[in-house]
Amino acid sequence: MAVRDRRLAALALFVTLAVLHTWPLASAPGTLGRQDNADAQLNAWALAWVAHALPTQPLRLFDANIFYPDRYTLAYSEHLFVQGVMGAPLAWLGASPVLVMNVLIIAGLALTGWATSLVLQRWTDDWPAAIVGGSLAAFNTHLLTRMGHIQAMHVEFLPFVLLGLDSLLRDPGPRQALRLAVWFTLQSLCSVYLMAMTVFTVVAGTLVRAGEWATRDRLARFARAALLSACVAGLLCLRSSGPTPRSARTRGSSVRWTRWRCTRPISGRTSRRRAACTTGCGATSTSGRPTRCSRA
Repeated sequence: MAVRDRRLAALALFVTLAVLHTWPLASAPGTLGRQDNADAQLNAWALAWVAHALPTQPLRLFDANIFYPDRYTLAYSEHLFVQGVMGAPLAWLGASPVLVMNVLIIAGLALTGWATSLVLQRWTDDWPAAIVGGSLAAFNTHLLTRMGHIQAMHVEFLPFVLLGLDSLLRDPGPRQALRLAVWFTLQSLCSVYLMAMTVFTVVAGTLVRAGEWATRDRLARFARAALLSACVAGLLCLRSSGPTPRSARTRGSSVRWTRWRCTRPISGRTSRRRAACTTGCGATSTSGRPTRCSRA
């Protein structure tokens, strides 16, 4: 079997495993869902907001319809930019926030396992070992017990971060540096928490292989490439992750005492009655009925 066919077969296998591990979610993805906690509801709203804002007001993506009149309020929590972009086509076709989130949960698990298997196969040249490794990375207790946290489901870029780091350590250069920066940025835009974990992973991976780059003939090359990668990744993350909480409070109102107001519909085609309103805990009503807003 050709390498491409094996990769596609591995993808089909991980999609199947993701469906089985999350069953019965795939049997009714538009009505079933782990919306039993405030975090899951907040994430469903964030995904819906990204899909709404990208075609209507992309330059004001972080001016979400919560904590009015504060600005940049999407940055108060996980913005889920990458997941929002992935789910945006479904939302534009009329899919509900619950359906979009369920599809992204299954996709995140499948892509995490598949990406891990691709990198492991490249390193080991052993497909069975790669499949086992991908399964362990995607279908574990940590992930399967917190499906409401959509950001935790999407770790599909971390294996490529490690692959990019390996290439940079083996042959330091601008191309390898830029490739690592892109993969790091994509993983970071999935979750702020994953950004921190990815930083620790890159630092640890670099230190344990110091013998490969901390030599007289390679140290300067590696330092230049590492600096280039860090600067590019830092600029991309800063430009894409929104303002800091301090700069977000530009209107002088404290988040603690801001009154929530459900006045801006999530979609221009919906009426105010069907607007996605935010509750005092930061969750979103996805039932189509207005939610009584309270003081945070």
